[in-house]
Amino acid sequence: MGTISSGVGLISGLDIRSIVDQLIAIEARPRDMLLRRMGNIDAQRTAYLDLSARIGNIVSRLDTLLRPDFFRSVQVASSDPGVLTATAAGSVPPGSYSFRVLQLATTQQLVSRGFASTDSPLDAGVLTIETAAARTDTATRLDALNGFAGVERGRFVIRDGSGAEAEIDLSDAVTINDVIEKINAAGIDVRASLRGDSIALTETTGGSIRVLEVEGGHAARDLGFSGPTAFSDTGELVGHDLVRLDGVVPLDRLNDGLGVRITPGGADFSINGIEVDLSDVLKDTTRLARLNHGAGVGLGTIRITLTDADGNDTSTDIDLAGAQTVGDVRNAIEQAVPDVTVALTGGRLVITATGDAEGHAIRIEDVSGRAARDLGIAGSDDDGSLRGRQVLFADTLADVLAAINYAENNDGSIQAAISDDRLVISSSSGSVDLVALNGSQALADLGFAEGTTTGSATGRRLIGGLNTVLLGTLNGGRGFETGVIQVQLGSQSTTVDLTGAETLRDVLDAIRDAAGNAGMNLDVGLDSTGRRIELTSVDGVTPVQVSDVAGTFAADTGLAGSGLTVRSDDLQRQYVGETTRLADLLGTTPQLGTLRITNSQGLVQTLDLTTGGA
Repeated sequence: MGTISSGVGLISGLDIRSIVDQLIAIEARPRDMLLRRMGNIDAQRTAYLDLSARIGNIVSRLDTLLRPDFFRSVQVASSDPGVLTATAAGSVPPGSYSFRVLQLATTQQLVSRGFASTDSPLDAGVLTIETAAARTDTATRLDALNGFAGVERGRFVIRDGSGAEAEIDLSDAVTINDVIEKINAAGIDVRASLRGDSIALTETTGGSIRVLEVEGGHAARDLGFSGPTAFSDTGELVGHDLVRLDGVVPLDRLNDGLGVRITPGGADFSINGIEVDLSDVLKDTTRLARLNHGAGVGLGTIRITLTDADGNDTSTDIDLAGAQTVGDVRNAIEQAVPDVTVALTGGRLVITATGDAEGHAIRIEDVSGRAARDLGIAGSDDDGSLRGRQVLFADTLADVLAAINYAENNDGSIQAAISDDRLVISSSSGSVDLVALNGSQALADLGFAEGTTTGSATGRRLIGGLNTVLLGTLNGGRGFETGVIQVQLGSQSTTVDLTGAETLRDVLDAIRDAAGNAGMNLDVGLDSTGRRIELTSVDGVTPVQVSDVAGTFAADTGLAGSGLTVRSDDLQRQYVGETTRLADLLGTTPQLGTLRITNSQGLVQTLDLTTGGA
């Protein structure tokens, strides 16, 4: 008997299983298409999520780039933190810096003469212990030369008359004395010395002198040797002056470091009735041209974007092209954007979101021009208060010139400038009337006296010379009256006119030149303390005598007298003034507190030094 297959119909003989499977497959096509579509959608979804993450990463980086502090941030890494660590401000150029140890800290000991016993009485007298800042011949630092632009720490070559050359490396030079010592130790027939505010090179055999730069540097130029001052065939080469005024000179370096005493409130002085305020406090009347050390503001259109509580952004463009004062900027911003207030804090602007935008993000950017950047307000803040950077300064001579030239009521009739290493104030009216205001000493510290001058008013010299100080900072800051003195060496005599002297070097050079012209064998200089003028008879036999002919300079300095050596009194250089920083004076950050002062009549005054930024 035969068998029956389960997959074949009993009557038809058809393959039932195959037919059913095919029918099911046909019915499943919509489902399979849906599954494939779902797979494609999942793949697209995954791709979109990846794209969103990448975009989010880009937006996050762009938000970082929009913050000005991102570009101002700096990091410092030391190759050996155990030896040297450092911090850097945002103004430091990036790069690699090397440091070389020039001198280790040492102790110093002074030993007096011997005494017969431990209880023997001392002779009567005065023992004075004073800081080296009292010296009048402190070596001038290279960074103070060329209007405080300094000197390139590079190399240059000096060639003497025989053709011998020496390369002078300034990489470890700190002061002008270091330069002089390097040249004199170079082993060629050239000797260096200071002459006025210049370096003088002398060929000891009378031959030619040539100064050459090395590898495209400018160290020689920075030391005064370039163009016509780079070669001489007379045996002597004198560079150009290295001490000069420039707009970048810090005010605290004027007057031998005593600075300029600016009043904390109100105007400092007036010029032909126009008041000049040297402070760094913004007012509505502050002219934009005075900002950024007199560089002004590149006016244009700025955009302020505010974010409300719902996360919605609102942007407003503000045209500042017609603004002339800080008040104009404030009014333009507050009128264009009602939900913003502009406050003036010290030397900066603070932009704060109010209303619906209070406490939420604010962003300010330039659309045209650079007003936002120059006003110090370009950037963003997530909390709705953007504190701008400082844009008004009272730190340099450029700030003084800007304060005068762009004073509130100055229509251009008053102009201040630097000329021949001093300030000059001119007026279109033909005369200049200067008046100090509010107890400020700024006018005097800038070299001017009160009163009316026909024509331009020219101030006195404001910075000392190479390795010397101003006469005005001697005698405790009172200076000395110059005049004419007489110097005698035995039967030889000469008069010395000191009326044009402004520095102590001027005085010494005038005496030295006069004595040399008279054929006197006289050594003129300072004593070992650097605080007294000393005139010494070179032969040790012929006496020296100094007296006044006109004025009282010799008497006032104590130089009047006679002997084999005539020495002045201590010239009493003033090195502490009202602008001296307490940290510099004390050598450490002071712990300020309160003082109680009681006078002889029992009146008491308490001073709180913890406030006001003393």
